Amino acid sequence: MKPSDVHVEDGAADLSVERLTCIEALRGLSALRSLTMNVNRISDLSPLRDLPLETLEACDNKLKSLDGVPSTVKTLKVDMNQLESLHLQWPVVSATDNRINDVTGDAEFLNLAGNLFDTFSASFRTLRHLDLSRNKLQRLDLNDAPNLETLIASTNALQGLTLK
Repeated sequence: MKPSDVHVEDGAADLSVERLTCIEALRGLSALRSLTMNVNRISDLSPLRDLPLETLEACDNKLKSLDGVPSTVKTLKVDMNQLESLHLQWPVVSATDNRINDVTGDAEFLNLAGNLFDTFSASFRTLRHLDLSRNKLQRLDLNDAPNLETLIASTNALQGLTLK
């Protein structure tokens, strides 16, 4: 893929189902604000590091790390990848159907359905919505989530729940 192959309209580009493995050509697209690149074979997001993205969708790829996701991103969707841990630094994150069993950082909206949690305990000062459905949760501790408004934890094996 060459930079001229990427069609950016109103700050957005959709590169879904393109069988992409490398996104190096995106590196200089400074007008790009929203990028969708679902159903590819992408494993490295580092070419995106300096882009002013606000929305990034990279579902159904080969991601094992989120290194390279710009700090300007407000909404991140990385469902159906190979992530095992997540360091949150974006307000809205959906990372369903990965292999995640460790989360640090904070977010306002967090969807972690279909991962590998058996226990979940974290400090989320800004978290308002949390979906942990379809995990293997036996214990859930949300003592340090004072702003939580919505909790979805269906289809688990919960034996203990701690809320403040």
